[in-house]
Amino acid sequence: MKISLLTAIATCFLFSCNNAKESKTETTQQETQAGLQGKWKYEKFEKFAEGTSPEDASAREKQNQGLIVIFNADGVYFSLKETDTLETGRYEIINNREQLVTTGFASAIGDTVRIIELTGNTLKVETPAKEILLIKKIN
Repeated sequence: MKISLLTAIATCFLFSCNNAKESKTETTQQETQAGLQGKWKYEKFEKFAEGTSPEDASAREKQNQGLIVIFNADGVYFSLKETDTLETGRYEIINNREQLVTTGFASAIGDTVRIIELTGNTLKVETPAKEILLIKKIN
């Protein structure tokens, strides 16, 4: 599950208002990242990219079965399948909690997805290819 997204910053007219807003935004982002912390398991694709054949869709579903992602409090994630670590990197929730950015340690380029839903046990994201993935928290 690779993902990429970035966007704009709000500004205030007064310096003190700007500082208060930054503090509130930082706290909110920390709270959101705290909601993402834990162990998550790939559930399914809710929507594939336009033009994906049924055969490709089936193969991708099989490929992702058993995929686990662990998001730690320190902003590090691990992507695992059974006992193998597939990828390790950093993650961040940005743009007013609308996007999740992951950057593998082996890559300098981040992947971004749009967060459709993030609750205590559900993470639903949309990739740049307009695919929708559902991931469920398992601990």
